[in-house]
Amino acid sequence: MSKKGMVIHTDVSDWHDEYMQAEPNVSSEDAAVQTHVAEKFHPLQMGRLLIVGRERGDSPDDILPPNKLLLNTGAAYAWSQKLCQRRKAVEIPGTEKTVSVREIVGGVRDEDGENPDSGLVMWNDADAVARAEQYLSRVVTGHIFERLKSIAVNGGDVQAAVDELKRRIDDMVERLV
Repeated sequence: MSKKGMVIHTDVSDWHDEYMQAEPNVSSEDAAVQTHVAEKFHPLQMGRLLIVGRERGDSPDDILPPNKLLLNTGAAYAWSQKLCQRRKAVEIPGTEKTVSVREIVGGVRDEDGENPDSGLVMWNDADAVARAEQYLSRVVTGHIFERLKSIAVNGGDVQAAVDELKRRIDDMVERLV
């Protein structure tokens, strides 16, 4: 390796062809959002279209982070997915039930979006239970509330959705205890 370091070259001409065929409006963030929704593009496809649009000068430079950051983010995501796929069959103490659990447990962001426990722990680490409980109370409840708001503002039956969710949670608990 030279003193200048390492350079990664990637041919994305197939992405350019896809862009030319799709003819997306990526002239602004709002236009890109409208295009994404209207055309029902997959997020991966929209990401490719935005990269090409930015490189062609059709999109604002700040519509996505710089390519180096995107490459790093993509690598981090791919690695996270590999970690999530690692499973271990474990017997639940006090029962004869065996479940498949994620082998690796990550940290949970606090209310300020910080991740003080950013390191990973194994499924049987002393911190694993606390992290699981924090995830349920901080992250899952936030996701549920966002979906309940969507149901409410669209005139849906919030109480029916909550009742169904409770029923499903009760079913999961019963399978574990």
